Amino acid sequence: MSLAISGLIGFCLAALIYPTWQEAVEYAQIVGAVIHPTPHSNYALIEANIWSILVQFCAILLRLGLSEVLVSIFVSGLLGMVSFQAISLCALACTENIWMSLITPVFIYATRAADFGAVYPIWLLGYPHTHGIIGLSCLLLSIAFLSLRKNAWGAFLLGILPSIHSSYGVLGWIIISGYCLTKLREIGFPQKTIYRWFIIGTALATASYLVQQQVSAAAIVPNAASGTEYILAFIKNWDAHRRAVPLLTVGTTYLVANLLATIYLLKSCKASQAVPINNLLWLSFIASACGIIGIALSWLPPEILPISILILMPMRWMNLSILLLPILCVGLLARSSASIASRLWLLLTLCMLYFLAPNLTVPATIASLGAGIIFLVIESNPNSIPTKVLARNTALSLLLFGTVILIGKKFTLALSSYYSIGRLRTASILYLLSAATILSFYWKTGSRITTKVWKLTVNLFRKWPQADYIAMFCLTAIALTINIAGGWKDQNLSKIHPWVLDAELAATQIPTLLVTSSDLHYVQLRTRQAVLIDGGRLDVFPYRASVAKNLNQILLTVYDTDILNPSTEVQNARSGGLLPDAGKIAWEDRTAKQWQQLALEFRFTGVITYPDWKIQLPLLSKTREYALYGIP
Repeated sequence: MSLAISGLIGFCLAALIYPTWQEAVEYAQIVGAVIHPTPHSNYALIEANIWSILVQFCAILLRLGLSEVLVSIFVSGLLGMVSFQAISLCALACTENIWMSLITPVFIYATRAADFGAVYPIWLLGYPHTHGIIGLSCLLLSIAFLSLRKNAWGAFLLGILPSIHSSYGVLGWIIISGYCLTKLREIGFPQKTIYRWFIIGTALATASYLVQQQVSAAAIVPNAASGTEYILAFIKNWDAHRRAVPLLTVGTTYLVANLLATIYLLKSCKASQAVPINNLLWLSFIASACGIIGIALSWLPPEILPISILILMPMRWMNLSILLLPILCVGLLARSSASIASRLWLLLTLCMLYFLAPNLTVPATIASLGAGIIFLVIESNPNSIPTKVLARNTALSLLLFGTVILIGKKFTLALSSYYSIGRLRTASILYLLSAATILSFYWKTGSRITTKVWKLTVNLFRKWPQADYIAMFCLTAIALTINIAGGWKDQNLSKIHPWVLDAELAATQIPTLLVTSSDLHYVQLRTRQAVLIDGGRLDVFPYRASVAKNLNQILLTVYDTDILNPSTEVQNARSGGLLPDAGKIAWEDRTAKQWQQLALEFRFTGVITYPDWKIQLPLLSKTREYALYGIP
C-alpha cells in the first residue's frame, strides 16, 4: 500500500503542480526520428549517442503521436512517483510504520532536506534534468526493495539501472556486490533469487544498449576526431560538476554523519538480526564508502584518470548517502525502541536542519548533526548518570549553537550595514555570544535547567505518545503549503507551455536548422526544430567525444568562444555552458553578408536570440523572451 499511495502522491504533485520540460523528451525527438537533423547539427549527433531506456520509451510515445508537452508532463509525474516511492519504502524499512513512511517523502521534499549535493544537485521532481533525478531515485528504490527483502524487484532494478543512468548503474552494481558479500554467510540468504533477477535486468539493459547502438551508428560524425584534449580542457575550466568536491560543505558533512551513524547503529544491532533496518544500514554504509571513494577520485588530476571515469562523474555517488541521511533520521525518530525524550529532541534537530535548510551553513550543520547523533547514543549507558547529563548538556548546547548561527546568518548583513562594521566582525560577535551561552550550560544552573527541560519532555510524551508524529505532520503541511504557494506564485506551470512565437511565425517559412544565442537551451524541444548547438548545455558533449573538434570549430566561428582558451569569466563561473552575454558583441557587429557566409558553411536557416539583442538580419518574429531572425 505504501508503494501505491506514495507513488500516487508523487505523480500528482509532480505532474499537476510542478510539471516542466524534460531533457529525455528532447533526446527522444532524435532517437524517435521525430526530427531529422542535418549532419551539421552537432547537438543532435550528441543526443543520438546518449543511451537511456527512458529516452527510448519517450521516443515510442512521440512516434505514437503524443506531443512533447504531454510526454514531458508524464515524465515529470514519473520522476515524482519513483522519487516518492523510493523514499517511502526506505522509511518503511526504518520505521515499520506505514503512516510515517507516507509522510517522509513529502517531509523531505517540502523541507528541502536533501538539497545539498556538493558538486551535483539532488532533485526529486520539478526540474528538467531527467536522467540525474530518475537515476538516483531508481537506485534508492532498488536499495529499499533489498532492505524490505523484496529481492527479486531490487535485483532486477539494479540489473536494468545502467540503461537508466550509467553512473548510478555502476554504483548500484558495486553496492549489490558488497551487500551480497556481507550477507552470504546468513542462513537463508536468497542469493539465487538475486542473481537470477539481476541477470534478467541486465539482459534487458543489454537489449536496450543494442538498440541504441543502431541509432548511434546512423548518426555519422563528419570529420570525427579524438576529443580527449577538449574534454580535459572543458573539465578543468568549464564543467560545474566534474571538479574536486569541496571538503567543507553541508553535503560532505551529511556524508560523514551518515557514515558515522550507520557504523554506530550497525554495532548496536545484533549481527544475525535480519530485519529491514539492518539491511538498510548495511546498504547505507556501502553507499557512504562509495561516496568517499568518489570524493577521493575528484581530487585526482583529470589527466591521470581514464576518460570513462571522468564521464561517469563518480563524485555524484555521494548524493545517495546524502539523501539517505534524512530518511534514517526520520526512521529512527519513529522507531518504538527509541527513548521518548530522544525522539522529541531528534525531531527538534530535524526541524532546525530541514525547515531552515535554505539558510544552512557548515558550522550549523555540524552542530545540528552532532546533537542528533548524541541524542541517538544518549541512552547507550543507562547506568552512567554523569555521562548522560554531560551528553545531554552537550547535545542541547550544539542545538543552541546551530540555532544562533542560523539566526545570525539572517541578520549579519543587516547588522553590518546598520553599524558600518564588517561582516567578519559581526559574525565573530555572534559566535562569541553563542559560545558564552553554551558554556553556561556546564555550570550547575545550566545543568539544572537542562534536567528540568528533559523531564518536561518525558512528561509531554507520557500525555501525548504521538506528539512527535503530530509535530512532524504539522511541519510537513506548513512546508508543503509554502512550496506549493511559491510554485504558483512563480508560475511554475507556465514552464510546460509550448513555446510558440506569435502568429506571424505561422506565415513564415519555419527554419530547418536554428542557431541559438549564448545560453539558450531546450529550443529544439519546444520548437521541433534542430539546433546547431545548445550553448546552455555544453556539458553533454563529453558523452560523444568525436564531435569535440567540430563543436569547438562552431564555437570559434559562430560564438567567438574557444573551449581550449576560455575567458576568465567562464573559468570563474564554471556553469558548464556559455554565459548569457557570450558572443553578443560579435553577433551584433556581424553584417548580413557575414551571416549569409556562416549560414552557407553550417547550413542553418534561422537565428534565435534574446529580445534585447540587435542582429543585422530580417526580424521574423519577437516575443518578450525571444526573437527569431531569418537569413536573407
